[in-house]
Amino acid sequence: MKWILKGLKFLFTIDSWDQIKNVLEMERDVIALYFGQSIYGAFYLLACFYLFYKRPELKKKLLAPILLLIGMFAIPKTSAFIVSYMFETGGVYWRYFWLLQVHVLIAAAVVEVLYLDKKRIKYVLPLILVVLAFSGNFVFNRYNFQKAENPYKIPDEIIEICQLIKEDAGEGYLSERLTVAPTQISGWMRMYDGDICLLYGRYASYEYTKNEDTEEIDAYLSNGTGSLSESLDKIEENRCSYLVIRNELKSEEELNDREYYILGEVENYTVYKLD
Repeated sequence: MKWILKGLKFLFTIDSWDQIKNVLEMERDVIALYFGQSIYGAFYLLACFYLFYKRPELKKKLLAPILLLIGMFAIPKTSAFIVSYMFETGGVYWRYFWLLQVHVLIAAAVVEVLYLDKKRIKYVLPLILVVLAFSGNFVFNRYNFQKAENPYKIPDEIIEICQLIKEDAGEGYLSERLTVAPTQISGWMRMYDGDICLLYGRYASYEYTKNEDTEEIDAYLSNGTGSLSESLDKIEENRCSYLVIRNELKSEEELNDREYYILGEVENYTVYKLD
């Protein structure tokens, strides 16, 4: 009992009211990002109460996990860790809410309501659909979706870059030659052709590459931070055969002095080969 009390004291104790305020603000921001201006959060709570009342078997299976997840989000100590981790990992906050099965339980509750009286379906169903539809934003709009340039659903210039490298490397030699490109496009290059061997992929940090040079190289290739000369030194140390660089960041004089020659140029990037 003593250990339980100590554990509860640790969970519910936080160093200062400022920390509590910060955690509450972070929670509010995350909830707002997920639910927006909709009433899906209220629908979710109503759906849980209704389903657990009508279906005791669901209550036995789902109530404890849901309460645990909500509790972890409500307790300052655990919430501070969860919310900060959400934002540190690129804002993938929605993955936590997936565990709550929000939309699945709302849909299940709607079906359960409709089965109360089949004669009411033609009146109740349109009302529910209208309320749900107009409580949020339509997902399929021009801000979330654009017409794809090609069947691969990646920019055309990425395909052109990959083709330049493939044609120069020759059949069967592509995987033996290392390519370095900004992280903005390296993921697309791997999507188009997995045989293209990259110095780093979606992330250039040491945590992912276990290479101390990749962060500095990508800092210049992606953001223009640092020195082109120092980045080229590290690229050559890592025995890269191909360099993809944004047009505004290249220095033709320095690249020519180092015996890089142009394989081709696309809209925003130039592909170089090291002799």
